[in-house]
Amino acid sequence: MSIPRRLYPVIGAHLSAARQSLELTIDEVARRMRLSTDIIEAVERGDLRPTPMELQIWCRMVRLPIHAVFWRPTLH
Repeated sequence: MSIPRRLYPVIGAHLSAARQSLELTIDEVARRMRLSTDIIEAVERGDLRPTPMELQIWCRMVRLPIHAVFWRPTLH
């Protein structure tokens, strides 16, 4: 699955918002995903994309449908 770079910030914002809504810390997500906090922070900033498997696990953890991370609101 190839994800366009322009979507990295969209994905990161959705993952961050979902994490915060569940009151999970970056440390908790990193520990559960067995990734460094630097990687979690980079994804949430939109500087890096998770692998497809990481994205699937992460979405499940934060109770976010995987298709929702790609949704970009239309600006009027």
